[in-house]
Amino acid sequence: MFDKNLNQVFVFSLILCITVCKKSLAQNDLNPTPVLASPSLPAGVSSGNSAKIMNPDISLIGLFSFSQYDTGEPLLFSGGHDPKQSGFNTQQIELTLGSVIDPYLRGDANLVLVPENGETKIEIEEAYVTSLDLPWNLQIKAGQFFTSFGRHNTFHPHSWNYVNKPLIISRVFGGDGLRNPGVQLSWLSPLPWYSEFILSSQNSNGETAVSFLSESKMKTTGDSLTLLKWNNYFSLTDILSINIAGSYVQGPNETNYHRDITRIKGADIYIKYRNPNSVSFISLQSEIIRRDYGLESATPNDWGWYSELNYRLGEELQRWMIGLRYDWVSAKMQDAPNTSPGTELDTATGKYPDRDISGRSRVSPVVTFYPSEFSKLRLQYDYDKPESWQNAQHAVHLQLEFLMGAHGAHKF
Repeated sequence: MFDKNLNQVFVFSLILCITVCKKSLAQNDLNPTPVLASPSLPAGVSSGNSAKIMNPDISLIGLFSFSQYDTGEPLLFSGGHDPKQSGFNTQQIELTLGSVIDPYLRGDANLVLVPENGETKIEIEEAYVTSLDLPWNLQIKAGQFFTSFGRHNTFHPHSWNYVNKPLIISRVFGGDGLRNPGVQLSWLSPLPWYSEFILSSQNSNGETAVSFLSESKMKTTGDSLTLLKWNNYFSLTDILSINIAGSYVQGPNETNYHRDITRIKGADIYIKYRNPNSVSFISLQSEIIRRDYGLESATPNDWGWYSELNYRLGEELQRWMIGLRYDWVSAKMQDAPNTSPGTELDTATGKYPDRDISGRSRVSPVVTFYPSEFSKLRLQYDYDKPESWQNAQHAVHLQLEFLMGAHGAHKF
């Protein structure tokens, strides 16, 4: 209880301190006082714009849902931010901070408050800096951040087009997504289209690395995750664009004293048709992902894909968006790490400890209403069919999202 209160006091104090600083700096901007150049300011930063550097963008995002499952114990993945039960669900409350630090670095942080077993858990979801002025079209990111694998893994829950994660993303990267401390180097190549190469190294343990060391400790720096990604964007016409990428990440898993390597490969595509004179657009997003454990005795694997089609209406209905997503994942291999205990039927309950061992498909139609760009209401239905179940699982979700403060641009 003491730790919980201490965390809440820390977050409240942080918000209060930043708010006071923002008001003070705003008053200074209205009544500027001549200041001599100070050697303490970074090179290239004048006293006139120092206030902007010290005045971060702040936003608070709330994400809540009301859900009804037709089963008393719904089948879920780890789903850190998915609705977990029938009734009300607090999916996420996120405090976002971002600012240019100096001419060389920008800082961003996302603090998340998630209820867990009647208490509030505070997570540092992301906290990193990115370089602003490196030569040769290079950029460095350092800190804690989402691994740049595919498309969906890098999105925060408020950026999702649906109430829950695609099945294959939750299966392979866990409920909170693949993220850890590390460093990333990206290079924008001189090819005639937008072509970016990304290389990163991050820790391979912890609850956000479920396909790798997970609860084990790293023994050497060689136990780190390594990511390679090639991302390409093409503007085919003024109204049609496409993004295609391939991703690969590898790291040790918990078997055989870290000598066995988990390898995850993926490809994603995003196509968008947008009327430049309207907010209306049609988009198609798809990812396919395969995971190989690379055991000495065998190479168990699982794989899956999802595809979602979204349409933002135009004219008088421009506040509405409709969509449809289809998910599919294969069965888990029984000799894969962390799944063998779950393949044995618990005779006392008649259930498998690991309920996510069979293939599974899900169809999810959704309707979203935007009162403004700072709030939205979403209604989604899930037809969820595990191969080992005789009947499908049905669920209905009503989601509310609101945003206070700075509203940054979303990723293309």
